[in-house]
This record gives sequence, structure tokens and C-alpha cells, in this order.
Amino acid sequence: MTQLQESGVLQVLQDALEAQPTPHPLVLKFEHILGKDFVEFTRAESGCDNLRAYIELQYIKQNLQEIANFPEINSKTVIAVGGGFSAGKSSFINSLLANDSAKDQLRLATGTRPVTAVPSYLVHSEEPSEIRGVNYKNARFVIDAQNYEELKHENNQIGAIKLGSAIKYCTVKLKFKDNLLEQCCLIDIPGYNPGSNQVKSNNDNDSDLNMGDDVDLSFLDDDDCISDNNELSLGSLDEPASDYNIARDAIAKADCLIWLFSLEHGPLPANDLEFLKKLGFGGSNNKPLYFVGNKADVRTVEDVRSCLMQTCNTLMEAGISYDGICAYSSTRSCVVVRSKKPNIDVIDFIRNHNHSKDIAKQYDKKLTSIFSIYYKKISSDVDFSQQMLRQIEEIERQGLLDGTFSPGKRSSIQNKIDELKEAFSLHKPTSDLALAHTVQEKFSKCVHDFCSSLDLQESEVKPTKHCVGCGKEIEPDADICPFCYSLQDCSGRRCPDCGGLAAFDSDFCPKCGRDLNV
Repeated sequence: MTQLQESGVLQVLQDALEAQPTPHPLVLKFEHILGKDFVEFTRAESGCDNLRAYIELQYIKQNLQEIANFPEINSKTVIAVGGGFSAGKSSFINSLLANDSAKDQLRLATGTRPVTAVPSYLVHSEEPSEIRGVNYKNARFVIDAQNYEELKHENNQIGAIKLGSAIKYCTVKLKFKDNLLEQCCLIDIPGYNPGSNQVKSNNDNDSDLNMGDDVDLSFLDDDDCISDNNELSLGSLDEPASDYNIARDAIAKADCLIWLFSLEHGPLPANDLEFLKKLGFGGSNNKPLYFVGNKADVRTVEDVRSCLMQTCNTLMEAGISYDGICAYSSTRSCVVVRSKKPNIDVIDFIRNHNHSKDIAKQYDKKLTSIFSIYYKKISSDVDFSQQMLRQIEEIERQGLLDGTFSPGKRSSIQNKIDELKEAFSLHKPTSDLALAHTVQEKFSKCVHDFCSSLDLQESEVKPTKHCVGCGKEIEPDADICPFCYSLQDCSGRRCPDCGGLAAFDSDFCPKCGRDLNV
């Protein structure tokens, strides 16, 4: 590292270490609701996992602060650009950039050695390139373009300090072709295996494979390739993360993944396949996935077809589903060969996910999920109280019939029965239900106000109400649940056929016998 390079990296590290977060006022309000209203509400709900709910709400608060730092990222669909060392991730991204402002346009560093050291979120902008960093206190700071170019593996450590221990991620505003990333953004992440040998593949034999019915893959010829002129919330870590962990965490936070591998070394490497399996692809991970065989210009079209065929067969055997696969030339900025089934190239894949997120709606769903445990608990309390009241009333009725109780004279037993009726009154669960609605609505309004303050797309604020019987969301003015027919005043279940009233825990109408669960 030259003295000038070291000076640039030191400046970035100094800025990262000195930057302090500025809490958003509505994030502070969310924190106040959490520490006061929610805590007071949970004191009466000892039967629920209050600690887990508190942690989940605390996590929402942290996410809101991250959104406040960079709303232009968190309101967009995030597409991770992943792959092993020397797959050409940065070159691929550079090929998507507009060429009309080449003199002022920043381009990502490329090379045959590991380059990317810190994940970078890349956002479309018509303005000149703007670069900001975020440290592990979620504080942001400005990075000079020349200094940003020095944030690469060969300059990854100054003394005892590593870039990854000081900088969580960077954001870079760039101008992409044809507004390709107008409503989405890319993450350029380090190779998960920097410096390793990627030549090892699932099948090192480049001979032609049996083009049978296992995979339907009719490829375009090179004459059919797209023209060269065709215009087109990482979690906090306590310790410096390895490239493997950084890549894993960035991909986990992304909405979809473009996976690059170098055709210079043949088909998809076995190490790549193993890494994708560890991320859950082929199993529980169903996020959109697209494969790009990069550096297609270093091989003949016949070799490229063979490599893609081998990759498709390998993915099929591994049970990994994907949205498409193509061979791409970053130097020519075009797709060279692509499969016809699925008939989609990588540019189409990006365009298909070029849409923004409704942040307010996302967090409304999370809040409803968190508060659902309380609605279920309150519903269970109502059922228990109803059951106890029926037993008490039955005891009282029997006492009057056999003369144990006298209508005109109160005994000590009858006084005790009155105390039990009061103890199992529906007043408390009804009050708890109203309080749960109030606290959830406070959180929801705070989130919607937060989104409005940042000019984020948001849905209309809609009051929520949950059934006292089944806990499902119903219309705010509904008196009876359309799912389980529970009356919202906690008096029981109303039969939709005859209007008969049944207890909460009763499955059938006592009047006409209808099954109330259907």
C-alpha cells in the first residue's frame, strides 16, 4: 500500500470511528411507547412471552433507525450480486452503468485479486456519484470517491484495525442504464471465498453432455445475442466478520440473488453449490435466484453452451430452483447465450424486481404478528371465564331448587358465589383487549408517521381490530366475527342461521344445532 493509499484508508477509518448516530424523533417516540405503554400493558399479561415480544419490538425500532439513515435503500427491492472470488461481480455491475457521463461516473474497482472488502449498496441516481458509509453504531458519514476506491482487500487492514470492524456497509449513488434500478438497488458483496481456487467444479470434463430430456435447454446462438448497444438492513456484528459471513449476511437480508460464476473456469463450481445449500437454497430458502455465467467472451459459444448445460443439470440434481440462467460478457455489456426455458435473461430479471416496498404495510404485519399472542391469550381468558360463570350459575340454580339457598335471605355461601362471579367477570379481558388494540395502534401510527416524514410509499392507515374469540383481524366496526361468529362484547357466539346464542367454547348452536365452526 502506498503512502497516499494508506492516507485515504486512514481518513475513512477515522471518519467511521468518529461518526455518531442521530436518532430520528419518531424512532425515539416508538422507543417511548415501547418503554411505557407496552411495558404497562404487559404487567397484566403474565401468561405471554413478554420478553420475546419486547425483543421483537426493539428490533423493529433498530430497523426504523436504519431506514432513517438510508430511506432510499430500505424502500427498494434489494438484489444481492454474489459469487466466489474472481467471478466478475464488480465488472458485471460496471457493465450496467450509463456511459453518457463516463468522465464523472464512478466505477467499482475490479481486478484478478480479491477487490470488494465492504458491502456496497448501489442506488440509481441522476446526480453525480455520492458515497456514504455506515459504522456499527448505525451512524453515517461521507466518503470521498478517491478514498472509496481504496477500500479493497489489499488495503483491508491498517495496524490492528480492519475495514470490516469499522464499516458496516457503504451506499453509492450511480447512474444506471435506462433507469434499470429506479425502484431497486444492488449489493456488491465480497466473494465468500477470497483467494481460493475456483477452478474446481462439479465436472471438470468439458466434453459434450447427453442432451436428453433431463433438462429442457434450447440455447440461442451467438447471432441471437442481445446487442452490445442494448441499453438497459445487514445485522450488526460485534466482531470483524469474515468475507464468508459478510456475504452470507448480506444475501440473507436481500430480497433476491443474482449468483455469478466465471465461465473462464467452466461450469458452476462445487464450492458455490455448497455455499448456496448452506444459505438454504434447495430447501427452505425460496427467494428469487438467477445464475449468470460471466466472462463468456473468453470461451467459444459451444463451450459456453456445454458449461451452462452442466450447471443446469447440477442445479437440478441438487434440487435448487432458479428463475433463469445466462452467459454474460461484462466487457461487451451483453447477454451472449441464455436458456429459452426459462426464457428470461438477467436484465429482465432485474426489471421484474424493479419495484419499491410498502414499509408501513410490512411493519403493520409484523406488529399484528407480535400482538396476536395477546389476542389469543385474551380469547382464552374469555373462554375460561365463560366456563367458570356457567358452572357458578349452575351451582346457584341447584341451590335454589333444593332449598339450600333462599331467594329472600343471603347466606355466606351466596356471598362467596357473588365474589366468584366478580372474580370471573368479563370486564378484565374486555379491558385488556381494548388496551392491546390501543397500544398496537400507537405503534402503527408512529410507523406510518415515520414513513410519511421520509416520503416513503405507505398504505392508508387502517384501524385494526381482532376478534375476541379467534383472534383474527376483522373490520373495526364489526360487532360479530365473520369467521367464528363471536360477539365482540364477549357475550358468546351468535348462530348465523337462527340467531341463537352459544358459549364461546361451544361448537354447536343450542337452538338449531348448527356447527359454528363451519
